[in-house]
Amino acid sequence: MVIEKNLMTAETKARLEKELERVIAEVAKAGQRMGDAFGPDCDWHDNAAADFAVEEYKRITAQESELRHKLHNVEIIKPRQETKDVGLGNTAVVKLGDFDEDETFTVLGPDDSSTGKSRGWISYESPIGQTLLGMKIGETKKFQIGDYIQTVTVKKILPGDFNNAGEN
Repeated sequence: MVIEKNLMTAETKARLEKELERVIAEVAKAGQRMGDAFGPDCDWHDNAAADFAVEEYKRITAQESELRHKLHNVEIIKPRQETKDVGLGNTAVVKLGDFDEDETFTVLGPDDSSTGKSRGWISYESPIGQTLLGMKIGETKKFQIGDYIQTVTVKKILPGDFNNAGEN
């Protein structure tokens, strides 16, 4: 049996836990609305409110289930200090294709890309994240996004520097 780890920063874990709390409260409200729609005066044959309440409840409980799955077996990613190659938790300064300006990416977990999108956080599962892992300074590789092929050249590999705001 393989136990899958959910890799993420402490900040992302805290964000997902807060979101789960919000969704749990929404599940209770949706259950109440469903109960109200199926009240004593309910017309079982033509009740749009009941149909809507059931669908809303299903949608919200699916969100709850997804969040619980993401928060199961969490392994916190720490900033990686090793800089001989790009690894999970490193920050890399790269040149993409023919663009003049360098880009800076920190390779983290799948849910971290939502938490730190504006800070250049990318998932190790993304096409560029997969390509960057293991690359060394000066190395150039190609990766594909849809029908488009792009090149990436690693200019610098820095120790990871991300704020684990949710960490105690």
